[in-house]
Amino acid sequence: MITNEKSSTSDLKGAPRRNLRSKSVGLNNDRKKAYSILFLILLLGFSIRIYHLDQNQSTDEAISFLSSQKSPIEVIKENNYNPLKIVSGWEPMYPPIYFIILHYSGANELGDVKDYIQKILSAGDARDIDEKPDTKIFKLRFPFVILGTLSILLIFKVGETLFDKKTGLIAAFFLSTSSYHLVYSQIARPYVIFSFFTLLTIFFFYQCLKKNTRNYWVGFILSTIISFYTHYYTVFIIFTEIVFLSLIFLIKNLKSSLLSLNINEKTFRNLLLSWFVIVILSSPLIFYILNFTFGTANEGWNVNPNTFNYLVYPYLTANLEAFNKLIANLIRISTIFSVYIVQWIILYPYKIQYLTIPAAIVQFFAFISYLTRPILQNRSKKIEMLEPYILLLLFISIPNIAILVTMTYSTIFEPRLYYAVFPLYLLVISRGLEKIDNKRILILLMGIITLINIPAVYNWLFTIQRIQ
Repeated sequence: MITNEKSSTSDLKGAPRRNLRSKSVGLNNDRKKAYSILFLILLLGFSIRIYHLDQNQSTDEAISFLSSQKSPIEVIKENNYNPLKIVSGWEPMYPPIYFIILHYSGANELGDVKDYIQKILSAGDARDIDEKPDTKIFKLRFPFVILGTLSILLIFKVGETLFDKKTGLIAAFFLSTSSYHLVYSQIARPYVIFSFFTLLTIFFFYQCLKKNTRNYWVGFILSTIISFYTHYYTVFIIFTEIVFLSLIFLIKNLKSSLLSLNINEKTFRNLLLSWFVIVILSSPLIFYILNFTFGTANEGWNVNPNTFNYLVYPYLTANLEAFNKLIANLIRISTIFSVYIVQWIILYPYKIQYLTIPAAIVQFFAFISYLTRPILQNRSKKIEMLEPYILLLLFISIPNIAILVTMTYSTIFEPRLYYAVFPLYLLVISRGLEKIDNKRILILLMGIITLINIPAVYNWLFTIQRIQ
């Protein structure tokens, strides 16, 4: 009897351990399954992006290839070590990171491609050139394929950090099959570089607020600076971070129980210090932007030297053309409408343009689901998830508005810059769909959204040349 009592007692003690082990095994299996699916998604995304990479390029690429022949040392010496001139030493519209990547990817050894580029520039359009470039074009574009593929991995990590693995996987799949993301992953332009480091900045920003560790702060500072030296538009990313922090403090003062992030004095001090370091190290770019926008600099394309008044009084002028341009920008920038207007046009020749209607409906309801989810969930879940919802909404709205306003008076900002935060829009849609437990329905809805990309991807890879 005593033996039986001892054995039963030991069984009771061992039961929690067995439960913990079984839970641990279950979590490991779920993790392996998630990363196996992620690997297949990455393989799909890379395969699409590497395919037909050596097709002839656009005029913009040709200009950038020629500009990138200058090494950083040459640009520094040409501009007498003046940092304000060095940042625009390759082209006035873009900071140096893009050209440095091109230079060391093979632009410094163009060879026969140089003659091909000169023909493009003379013709004014790559479609007027019958011959194809050699393999050096592949080498020049390859870094952009890598960054485009890594962006798929990164949107998964952002989704996993903000929400869960399922949301991250859905967003990664949408990004891997996105025709919009494919285009800029296959041409040697700065947008995919900027998008990658913007995502990296957002990932580190949230992790810094959540965990407040040195490695994350270093990653946040470095990724933001690299993003800034890829495109000036990073200033709006930093502005969005400031708005987010202000809202969090406001909500905390009104009802702190709604928040899960513990942004204490030490975290806030580290954030201010990080922003200070970023501003100091990016100061040449900031001064250049101010001079470009509000000063007398008239470099670049269609830049109004006296742009400040045009920004402040866009509606008070009698210039109807300016007002029409503002309305046109509003339509172009509106993510949902612009995506489906473009897709409608692309699909029209195939007589299947009506595929865009169900896809638009699914995305609309996914977006509504995203907006209402924190409200409809139980209180504990709502507390846990509030900050990520606010963060994503700010990052897909404030940069939108910024582009809309700044495009009215300066071409330093343009609609395709929304590409940088476009993956976050897909993450919003993914979160709206994630709560669907029925796998068949979820796969069906994901298929409807993905279906409209298939003709667009085919059109890009097989029927048109790489014209921006």
